[in-house]
Amino acid sequence: MAVRWYSINTDLQHVDHEPVDLEGAYAVIDRYFSQLRQHYDSGEDALASTMFGFVRNDDSYIEICLHARDHIDVSDGHQQNDRLRSREEVRDRTKVFFTESTEWPEKR
Repeated sequence: MAVRWYSINTDLQHVDHEPVDLEGAYAVIDRYFSQLRQHYDSGEDALASTMFGFVRNDDSYIEICLHARDHIDVSDGHQQNDRLRSREEVRDRTKVFFTESTEWPEKR
């Protein structure tokens, strides 16, 4: 499944990008981890360099903000916020997002 991804620019606007598959999502994650710094010139520069997300066709999403390599906040469309501790945990959470069903089970 391919999903859209977005970033934040230094004007704090969402920038939509072409859809990616799971491997493409891993490349986005790796790129953000590789550009992570200890200091940024401005808050806007920090957000543009550390915040991104993925959005499915049903508008459910996962948003990722890297504060440090071992301090990553993840939120999703279910109002769930989690603190992750590694790139591997971010990849695992992203895999779940890409592979979980978007269908709600029927009530019986």
